[in-house]
Amino acid sequence: MRIAVYCPHYEDAGGVREVVRRLNAGMAARGHALTVVARAPGGPPSALPPTDPASGSAIERVRLVRAPYPALGPRAYRRFLHRFTGAALRLLRAARRARPELVAAHCSKFHAPYVLALRLAVRAPIVVHLHNGPETADGPESPRLQRLIQRCAARVIAVSPAVADYARAVLPGRAERVVAVPNGTDPGSSPTRRRRAAPARTSSASEGSRRARGSTS
Repeated sequence: MRIAVYCPHYEDAGGVREVVRRLNAGMAARGHALTVVARAPGGPPSALPPTDPASGSAIERVRLVRAPYPALGPRAYRRFLHRFTGAALRLLRAARRARPELVAAHCSKFHAPYVLALRLAVRAPIVVHLHNGPETADGPESPRLQRLIQRCAARVIAVSPAVADYARAVLPGRAERVVAVPNGTDPGSSPTRRRRAAPARTSSASEGSRRARGSTS
């Protein structure tokens, strides 16, 4: 399967990057063809690797500006609206080059407008992976953006039961689309954990893709 992995923070140090890299390596090992779409770094242009070291997949980098939240004030909204169209077009060009059969989105609600653009312009189901609850490292709660990103998804994968409960409460009418695939399991902590937990994360994206295809058929 051809999968476009939209992860703006893929090349930023942090837990999301490590989780998504392991997922990508697992999906590539299963024979899926991946294209990673990440945020281009700021500053002057520099030579960056064209492939992902974890999976060997191509990396597309695009300039993005995330959606603001009310506390930032009107100026932040004007800046976002001024830049969003160009950023969304760059994202769509990158995604279309991958010709995806599935889009896996690993991003916060502040990238919901870009996920909506993918939903409208790319003919592939979207699996949204929620790595955070209502409070995130890049801004406070925003129910409107949270509802938007979940409405775009054929399937929502939450990293913990608590995040799954939050997602179901935000959009009760589509609660059945939310599943929890916990992060943070240490496969080496015990033989029992290793037998039960080791396959879970690498298979979760494939399972999500099967469920997504089923929900859109």
